Amino acid sequence: HPPLGITAVILVCALSAIVLVAAGTAGVGVLVEKAPIALEILRWGGAAYLLWFAIRTFRDAIDPKSLHDSDESEAEAEAAGPAATWFPLLGYGARALSEPLSRPKVWRWLNVAIGCMLLFIVARLVLM
Repeated sequence: HPPLGITAVILVCALSAIVLVAAGTAGVGVLVEKAPIALEILRWGGAAYLLWFAIRTFRDAIDPKSLHDSDESEAEAEAAGPAATWFPLLGYGARALSEPLSRPKVWRWLNVAIGCMLLFIVARLVLM
């Protein structure tokens, strides 16, 4: 059985993410309804951010040492948007995946996969 502390942290994180996503999407809906240009700004801003993030993941795949060069505030900003299902996977899967995820080669391949997914999303946003 998993420790009670991990379950409590997972529940707090998951509920917080659900509340923040609901509040954010409701706010964006109102904004887009009042100012339709906001959707275009969000689309191009999102595409630019995801492109930047894809470039970073490819950089990290090429040079794993760069994973340790991020400052703390940057890491916090990038970690702010995980979906609620991520937290149980992270909390309960950490022990099972700790050995493979400690290998730099695994992280290089993960970064390549993430970068490719981000580029696909950027292309979809740009071609809308």
